Amino acid sequence: MINMTVESPEQLWVALGVAFFKPKGPSITDYEIAKRRFFSFNNVLTVNNWPKHWNNPLLFDIVGYSSTGTKMNILRNTYLNRDNWGDLHGALEEFKDMDSIKTFGMNFNLKPQGKGGCLASFHVMKYDGQVDIVVHMKVAEIPRKFVGDLIFIGQLIEELDLPQESYRVTFMLSSLYFSIIGLRAYVPIIGRNSMDYRGLPIEEPRNYQVSVQQMIGKATRKLMDRFDVDIMDKGLGMEPYKIIEKGRV
Repeated sequence: MINMTVESPEQLWVALGVAFFKPKGPSITDYEIAKRRFFSFNNVLTVNNWPKHWNNPLLFDIVGYSSTGTKMNILRNTYLNRDNWGDLHGALEEFKDMDSIKTFGMNFNLKPQGKGGCLASFHVMKYDGQVDIVVHMKVAEIPRKFVGDLIFIGQLIEELDLPQESYRVTFMLSSLYFSIIGLRAYVPIIGRNSMDYRGLPIEEPRNYQVSVQQMIGKATRKLMDRFDVDIMDKGLGMEPYKIIEKGRV
């Protein structure tokens, strides 16, 4: 079980990696499969200050997605029920001037089994002039596919055009897992000197998801060119998420 509260989407992504690679303390994972996937169940991840206008292409690049690819269109076509999305917009517009407590929501196209379609529902809570957002998920893959989910949710928040400039967004995940392939994206961010690999072949080439390894490797080389090779040992610094937030890489 992971219960985590941070201040920004970027900090959430970094904090999950730090928690996995923490040199000391109990493991945050509950279950593993063949040293390839490490699961945590019943998780609550909260971002206190999610910007109304947020879309971080740098974070997208770090985990090995292409800015010219179709990932976000696939997520939108997979998850979003257009009728439900329209109904949510209509309900929020109807009650936008009411001060009473109201909870709005919609269901995503949740796939009951297998890969894909793991976003379950999206809720908006209004009370005392405050708006909070809650997202329920069946499962998420950390660190890579979860970045796509974060950016997709960011797009939905912006499209709702709610009154605040930032929001508290809470993700409730039945399960999440850390993929040994995706985990290598954290190495130049956190730095080997601060990471306990626990004997896992985090940086070694694998014979599956080769294209993903290549994309993450390409992003890592960009980071090394920007900050020099020592980044692999030292990482981006004490608070690397702040560098990612500013798009300095």
